[in-house]
Amino acid sequence: MVIASSAIILENRKLLLIERSESMRVFPLCWACPGGLVEENESAEQAVLREVKEETNLDFRPTKLFSTGMYQDRNLYRFLGEWSGQVRIQKKEISKWGWFSYEDAAHLTFAFEYREVIEKLHKYGLI
Repeated sequence: MVIASSAIILENRKLLLIERSESMRVFPLCWACPGGLVEENESAEQAVLREVKEETNLDFRPTKLFSTGMYQDRNLYRFLGEWSGQVRIQKKEISKWGWFSYEDAAHLTFAFEYREVIEKLHKYGLI
């Protein structure tokens, strides 16, 4: 079983999103939250810390599992949490990034099940 986890990073009712580079095998040039695959002997929580740091240079601490989902053979975990630092993207995997309101995010093309995550964040008044 493949497990992937990502961070829902919020600031002033806006969500940090990254555009996956065109070299990505799955969902190139689609938008997502920072995250990635869980490595061997790593928990979903440990993976999200590592992936967020690698992709955005932010320090992230998950505080709540916000949603779970499935994509093909992947179990998906989406964490809310606290963060600090300044965004500096990893250019190998990410082509763009930004802070998006619900209205701005509604026009994007998303990877995996992130459209549903965005809708749920909006429903709960987080964005």
